[in-house]
Amino acid sequence: EGFNMETLCRIISDTLVYSKWNRAHNTDSQSSLRTALSLSGLEAYVKFAQISYIERKFKYLLTLDMNNCSASINLLVHVYMNGLRDELVILTHDPISNNVYKLSIKEDLKSLPTDSALEELFDRRHFDSLKADFKDKNPSKNSSLSTIAENKATKPAKEETSAMMKDLKEKYNQFENRYLGLSSMLQYSESALKLYNPWDTPGEDAAISALLNRLRLLRGDSKSTTLVLAEDPKFLTQLKTLLDGASLPFFSILDDLTLCFEVDLTTLTPNMSMRSLVFSSLRNNKTLFSFFTNVISSLHISISAYNGSVKESYTWLELLFHLTNNRNPFLTAQLLPKFIEPEDYCYGIKKEKNTAFDGDEAVDAMALQRGPVDVDGAPCPTWNTTFKFHFQLPLITSCKVISTEIVKAKVEGKYSYLVVMVRETKLKDKKELKFLTLYDPKTATEYQCGLRDPKEVKDTKFKQYPKFYEYFEKQDPNCFPNAKDFFAAVSEAAEDNMLLVGPAITPRVVFNVFNSNGKVEELLGACQVSISSVLSGTGYTDPQWITLSYVQDNGDGNSTVVKAGEIQVELAFNKAEDDNDNEPITASAAVEKGAGGASKG
Repeated sequence: EGFNMETLCRIISDTLVYSKWNRAHNTDSQSSLRTALSLSGLEAYVKFAQISYIERKFKYLLTLDMNNCSASINLLVHVYMNGLRDELVILTHDPISNNVYKLSIKEDLKSLPTDSALEELFDRRHFDSLKADFKDKNPSKNSSLSTIAENKATKPAKEETSAMMKDLKEKYNQFENRYLGLSSMLQYSESALKLYNPWDTPGEDAAISALLNRLRLLRGDSKSTTLVLAEDPKFLTQLKTLLDGASLPFFSILDDLTLCFEVDLTTLTPNMSMRSLVFSSLRNNKTLFSFFTNVISSLHISISAYNGSVKESYTWLELLFHLTNNRNPFLTAQLLPKFIEPEDYCYGIKKEKNTAFDGDEAVDAMALQRGPVDVDGAPCPTWNTTFKFHFQLPLITSCKVISTEIVKAKVEGKYSYLVVMVRETKLKDKKELKFLTLYDPKTATEYQCGLRDPKEVKDTKFKQYPKFYEYFEKQDPNCFPNAKDFFAAVSEAAEDNMLLVGPAITPRVVFNVFNSNGKVEELLGACQVSISSVLSGTGYTDPQWITLSYVQDNGDGNSTVVKAGEIQVELAFNKAEDDNDNEPITASAAVEKGAGGASKG
């Protein structure tokens, strides 16, 4: 490509102008750069043979340019293994550009010899004894063999002795190489005994060397140049043979870094994507499917159209997830809560004929609705599905609030400060009933509130607890005829941690994303959207992205809530013609698409 002459001239002129011999210091008023060169400075440069300094700079530029343009470069490589013995870290240093590149490879390395095993193979005492015997083992100075050779007069005997000498020389040369190699390493550090080497660990050393021969440097700009691992040539030969022998409706291009599938867009049906065509074809070919699903490779997968500009990239692991039907997401939606009768306002209190609302929607008219499966749609599925519900407003949240209290309670495994609301309603027999709800100001969510079961309470400072529980169980207002006594009992129950957080009663739509793999359906993430803003506003919302969450088991009995992607949702409702609070509302939730990591392996 050549050099930019303006840049080259600037390097030479700056070297001269900024030298210690230059006495002229005129500067450019705009850039504050030196612009003048004294003749004495130039003469001094020539007299003291400092022109070679400029020549070295120019030579470095030539070397750097050749290094950047060369098909291969020399790198200093260090390979490290972590303490868990499940990861290799490769650091490479380019001595010309001074750039350092890193590559991490996850692999089970527990079969490799440990540090103690390497020290046993070649400890320092054994090394010292070998050093002492070094000269004695030299065949050229071994007098016993020379004497035997002189006394053997017959030709076969001489040939036998010569073979012995040759064999001994080969063994000695091997020992000499091993001795000199380890002695040079031990000059720097005793830790050299813990390194894999060709003499004590030839198998491990050969495997690491073969791995290093597969390193490739993908060049871009100074920030995008990366170190990658190319695939093994034997693996590529086997894969190429299988691809050439398969009858696939698209082209395949294979090199040591990428497996590319080229698709004709005109062959796609209206509801078919490029990836669904490729992955379904690979699944239907039993030979390719068996090969792909039984190996792990460093190849990157690229799917593109040779008559279009569409291109998709996947890792090998993502390819396996698609082939094993772990990228077929579908969506379910449910409108909660169902209509709660006043007799069920008190959560967890068992009565003779019915029980409190426990969040079970199996028998509710607003049953869970399921959308279509987007086959091979992940990680960015598209559904464009509309769910319609008939919703009756929950009267429990519109009952009059007559008192409030602050309490610290656990919500979804985390403690939070909640507002205890004492509400009042009328039963069918016209009796007034006071009940409790809990409001979380952080999430703007209201929950049913109940009391702990007396059988589970062994020691409590709440003296009125039996009477308080009986009030809710029998729904008898005569237990607390005085409202002040009831409010005092609520305060004592809150202080003694006797309150239970029940199901959420804030009107909301709950979405769950599952993966469909035959008869197996796996939950990938869930989220919920409050519909209060829709009901009190214009009747619809703009499309909004809602974050999915997933409860991940840590394996130690604890769990962590992690993000699992996003879905785009739009809400709307139409109220019935009869403006009656007990009439149902026709609500709809349109889910357009999902994005992010909304699917697991």
